Amino acid sequence: MPYTLDLAVAETNNGSNDLTERELNRLMRSVSDNYQNDILSEQYVSEGEFVEKARCGGKWCLFTEGEVYLRSYGYDATVEVGNFILIPTVIYKSDRTDKWKATMDGYESTFPDFKYLSDTQPGKHALLTGFRFFEMNGPLNHPRRYRFSVSTEEQQPDEPGLLSIDFVSNSSRGTTYKGRMLISTEVERVQRIILDQVPFHSMNFFRWHNNAQSKITFGYCNGRAYLSEISTRLDHREVEYLVAARFGKPIMHDWETTAREYFRIQNHTANPWVPELVSLDRFESRFVSDLSAIRADLEHEKNLEQQFVDNSNQPWRYNRKHNGEIHFGHAGEAVFEYARTVAEKIRKVLE
Repeated sequence: MPYTLDLAVAETNNGSNDLTERELNRLMRSVSDNYQNDILSEQYVSEGEFVEKARCGGKWCLFTEGEVYLRSYGYDATVEVGNFILIPTVIYKSDRTDKWKATMDGYESTFPDFKYLSDTQPGKHALLTGFRFFEMNGPLNHPRRYRFSVSTEEQQPDEPGLLSIDFVSNSSRGTTYKGRMLISTEVERVQRIILDQVPFHSMNFFRWHNNAQSKITFGYCNGRAYLSEISTRLDHREVEYLVAARFGKPIMHDWETTAREYFRIQNHTANPWVPELVSLDRFESRFVSDLSAIRADLEHEKNLEQQFVDNSNQPWRYNRKHNGEIHFGHAGEAVFEYARTVAEKIRKVLE
């Protein structure tokens, strides 16, 4: 059976909701306006955690969890869709199976000088980039480009005051999204979004896919909205892949960052230095209630905890050229050191 993540929205019968097309369009324009006014577009930091896992041909082929700092550069970031950056502070990374590495044909065909790749880029950055694309191109920014309808009674939440609204693009041109969102009808604000069709740039397949699914939850703090939970799932070539993250309340903080420093952190998110784990007596997942199936598929010569330790204190991935030379990609010690400096800076803000 497909794996799930406990970010789902309750879907129970809540009776019918009769809205005319005009009333529905007015409601969604108001939801859009409120979102643009409420969402934190300024710089801030917060604590978070993430999970990345995949099954290849029905067998688990990777598992990673971690703790991160979320750094928002605001909507004035050097790269518009790259306003969010995740800086890992703890990473529990399993070994990758040969079946997982076999999915990286897109990378190898793009960079033929490398004959071996230890891993793909972590997917947590693509997760947030995909969210930012949705913000810019979806119904929360362009409600007139979408058609809306009240979801079926079976999809209505049992929470009072919430209404589930389906949406789909009016045109097949450009970026399109399909799904539904839960609206608080009293204040006309979005609470959660389920995307049945969302473009997602897969790091392991090294290309865009239009058939991913996502779930998004917003939190509210002092009347301002922020991203609270997000997950994206992708099925492709017998690979079932999921990446998800949760974030705490934001703390507003503004400091000057040069373009060079910004791109250093971007490079670190693509290939982070895995912080050292000295020992693990017992690991408890924050996202998976039962690790027995993951352990059965991934634990061979070493248990999961030993894999976490052995995969720490080194780059997330490396390439090996045909001449045997190891290449760390875009990263380097200067990038790793700067990321540690920024992480310490954020830690002091959050204290």
